[in-house]
Amino acid sequence: MEMRPFLRKNLSDTVKAELYDYIDNLDLEKGTKLPPENTIAQNYGVSRVTVRRALDELEQEGVIIRIHGRGTFVNPQAKQFKINLGVSQELGRLVDQSGYEMRICLKAVNTAPADIIVSKALCIPAESRVICVERAYYADGHLAIVCQDYVAEDIFSEPAEQKDWEESSTYDVVRTKAGKLAVRDWIQLKTVLAGEVKTLSGIETEFECGSVLEFYGLVYGQDNQPLIYGRTYYNTSYIRYNLVRNIIAY
Repeated sequence: MEMRPFLRKNLSDTVKAELYDYIDNLDLEKGTKLPPENTIAQNYGVSRVTVRRALDELEQEGVIIRIHGRGTFVNPQAKQFKINLGVSQELGRLVDQSGYEMRICLKAVNTAPADIIVSKALCIPAESRVICVERAYYADGHLAIVCQDYVAEDIFSEPAEQKDWEESSTYDVVRTKAGKLAVRDWIQLKTVLAGEVKTLSGIETEFECGSVLEFYGLVYGQDNQPLIYGRTYYNTSYIRYNLVRNIIAY
């Protein structure tokens, strides 16, 4: 696969995304070694510092392995991943990557006073008005993901319309309508009974499983302030995460 130069604002993230594509198309039977940092920087038209930052993140995620004196290599196990736990991706893409036909349904967009949990999470005054957006993602017609996002209403200079929420992710609506860019998230994981999700949401369809994996946490903006509070439920029969971890020897 050819490495092409590009010009983007967030260069390290762009280099990282391009390297993902490069690795995904790499024939590992012919070799797993990546080009030197200088070569990657020249081919992409960026600095070596930018390349090193992208490689550092790929190493932390277990996608590549650096061996001192030998170079940087693709981790063959990581290439088998469909979904990497260390990478935040748009939910519809997770269904696609898992090999299913994806369908998204916007179930609700409601504005109401924030409860104590949401107001505390978003660091806003109690009873501040928040927008709750609820979506369902289907894999081959089966409920795979339920997502609830909470955003403070006052970050928008003008209200986002229904079609904005229907056509774009919450990240994109917040970026285009409020001018705020999501840059990282913090999550906790736990399992919950699938039946509980129906009581906590407006989703009529039930998960076809006994329990689901719940991600709940915060998305932060460039100012390091909470931007989105969310809860997402995954049917792991369809959405399975992978993770490679480095071992610290004592």
